[in-house]
Amino acid sequence: MEPQARTYVLNMVLAFVPDLVVCWVAARLTGSGWSGFFITLVALQAIYFFFWFKNALWAWLLFWIYGKRQMAAHLENYFIDSRFPVPDDYTTDLDDYLSGISNNDELDTTTRVKAAFELGTLNGFKAARRFSLLLQINSATGIALKRYARLATRFAP
Repeated sequence: MEPQARTYVLNMVLAFVPDLVVCWVAARLTGSGWSGFFITLVALQAIYFFFWFKNALWAWLLFWIYGKRQMAAHLENYFIDSRFPVPDDYTTDLDDYLSGISNNDELDTTTRVKAAFELGTLNGFKAARRFSLLLQINSATGIALKRYARLATRFAP
């Protein structure tokens, strides 16, 4: 087993320890034995799932109502402040855009370092398993890159 997979399994097992203690206490207090233990375990998992689902739905609803526009505006302002090059018409992914900037030897070092730093931030989100946030960022990136390209071509000499 790979070290990363082993760490993931270990974290999953350790996350169950408090639940198992709660289930054991519930089974002992009610005198229900193994059936009470497993019923409590299933009930706890259902409660966790309910709250996770509620929070995920609410976060995505808020994102679609106003967060996407707000995030796109922040990204566009960052592109302007950082003086990143204008994206082509086919670039819609932030990861690809930042990789292209950081690997471009024709750009100045400061711009390349800024892009590499933000690329590292995205990789940090991936390592932290913040996939929902990454999806939201990539969704807003398409809008921000199109706006930035339009703005840059409008004011280009």
